[in-house]
Order: sequence, then structure tokens, then C-alpha cells
Amino acid sequence: MGKGFIILLSFFIFAILIPNPNFAQSDSTFYFKKPEDRYYYSRTGKWMSRASTLGIIPEVHGFDNLVLGLNIAEVKSSSGEGALFGKAYQLGIEYIPTQKIIAPKVKYWKAGWAYILGGNIGGSGLYYFKKEASSFALRPEVGLGVVFFQINYGYTIFFNDKFKEISPHTFSVSWYHTILPRKKEK
Repeated sequence: MGKGFIILLSFFIFAILIPNPNFAQSDSTFYFKKPEDRYYYSRTGKWMSRASTLGIIPEVHGFDNLVLGLNIAEVKSSSGEGALFGKAYQLGIEYIPTQKIIAPKVKYWKAGWAYILGGNIGGSGLYYFKKEASSFALRPEVGLGVVFFQINYGYTIFFNDKFKEISPHTFSVSWYHTILPRKKEK
């Protein structure tokens, strides 16, 4: 065996024994290191950060009817150099007190802000029910807002005619309250 082969074999053994920089060892357990909470994105030349939080989103909306809502949401956001982008998954409920109508819902939205002013777009799947009727509905929404406060317009599409007393148009005002701040993703 030549001297070059021994050096090459030593290099490969050394490379195998040295842990990958994306992994760290705590006792005998390996775990994956996530990116730093603030990192330099070389493709755009900007500093970025990521976070994930759990919160509640109370809302008031309606067009002809007052509607009260309460949602729990997981918001994932990234920011950098004056911009903030976010997306949320929400589970919630809407209640129309004058007509005793309840609607559980699932909602997803995405938003973007430049400094503090921005816009959002999303959609909800709702299941309206009262004593004698029920209906599934979809509601696409678009809106404006500042980081934790939003004003949206939505149009509800019902899958049957049992809820004609509810206007399909809705304007909503909602605000986000963090209840469980998670550590920034590292």
C-alpha cells in the first residue's frame, strides 16, 4: 500500500468519525440543529428570522347580523429587513346571538407586511347549524391590517338554502393575542 492510499484512507476515517456540523450530541443521543433564530440569507443578502407562536384571535364581524368569533391559532412567521410574512392555521367558532346560530370553523391565511402595514388572504370552512337546519359553507377572505390587527372582507358560499337569513357578505375585525410564545426556531 502506498503512502497516498494511507493518507486518503486516514482522511475518510477521520471524516466519518467527526460529526456532521448539522448534528450535535447530548449524552448518546443525536439531534438535528435547526438554523439560528437570526441568519444571513446569502441569496438575497438580507438578515432573516423565524418564529412560531400559539394564540387566540377574537373577532367581531357581520354585515346585516352581528357575529362573534373566537379562534385558537398557530402562527408561523419569518421576518427580515423591514418585512414580515406569516401564515396561520386556526380552529374556532362563530356565534350569531340574535338568531342562535353556531358555526365551528377551520381557517388558513397568509399575510405579508412592510414594516407594520400589510395585507392578507385566506379562507374558512364553516359548518353552520341551528335547531332545524345545518349547512356547510366556504368563505374566501381578503384584508388589510397592521401586524396583530386585521380588517377583512369575506363572501360566504352556502351549500344549501337553509340559511337565507344570513348575509353572505361579511366584514370582520380581528386581533391576535399570543398566549404561548414559543422559542424562536433554532
